[in-house]
Amino acid sequence: MGAGHGPLEEDRFDELLIGFRGSFGFSGTRHIIDNATSGISDVLPSWKGSIAKAKDVCKLLRGGDYLPKLLERCFSTQIARRMWPTLKSFEGWIHEGRWGTAAFSIPELLRAQHTLRFGWDNALFLGGDAGDDTEDGSVFTRSVDEAISSRTWWAWVFDDRPGLPSYAEGYRLG
Repeated sequence: MGAGHGPLEEDRFDELLIGFRGSFGFSGTRHIIDNATSGISDVLPSWKGSIAKAKDVCKLLRGGDYLPKLLERCFSTQIARRMWPTLKSFEGWIHEGRWGTAAFSIPELLRAQHTLRFGWDNALFLGGDAGDDTEDGSVFTRSVDEAISSRTWWAWVFDDRPGLPSYAEGYRLG
């Protein structure tokens, strides 16, 4: 050993090691699937409209003032109040460009389906806001109403391949 250099102390040995732990990582499965399915609306004609409606229904159940308004106006009867836990526990959220959010949210929508179909009423939800064309008014609720009231949309959501709505496209895959 040279002058001033002694043997390495064991407690300093870890400080001197070079690590390659993060060097060989790769994107997670959801990211890979998101990229692989980026053109899905090109091959499934109803995807764009249906996923937009799913996004709005998720927003109704998760977003800001919407849920309290929904509970107060559409689920205020004694029987309907028993359904509040289903709506309050909803966790779905859709980012249209991310397949993983749709795959997570579709089972959440299915869990809320019967409750929504039981209590949803667009006129009650709007209350005195029917002339309002803001997002909280007719534009947003029209999309939500079309989704919740549509058997075709629920068939699209219910398909046995979450996120791949072939049933509503008019054919079955496989």
